[in-house]
Amino acid sequence: HITEIFFDLDKKTDRTKYFWLEGGHLYIYTIYMPSNVCLNVVAGNEGEPEAVLIQSPDRRRIKHCKIAKKYKESQNLGSENGPGKVGQALGIDMKKMNGMSLLTG
Repeated sequence: HITEIFFDLDKKTDRTKYFWLEGGHLYIYTIYMPSNVCLNVVAGNEGEPEAVLIQSPDRRRIKHCKIAKKYKESQNLGSENGPGKVGQALGIDMKKMNGMSLLTG
């Protein structure tokens, strides 16, 4: 499991505090370099760190949505070449969006 590689899940830290929120919140972190932004949606109960990593969608299956246009405009974005690519393509701002609720805004 990729998250277990990067974080000690038994401890809530400043970096992982959003991972411990109730389901529906964004948990964003970077891997390898600042441009590889991993977008997660917290899926568990508050205090129980669980999240779903949103990975790059297959372009063949999203021809008619706004994400597909962003992918075409972005450089070096393949459909399956890394979890940080979707964050790049969508212009995810970790400082502004980390911890944001998808349910209430």
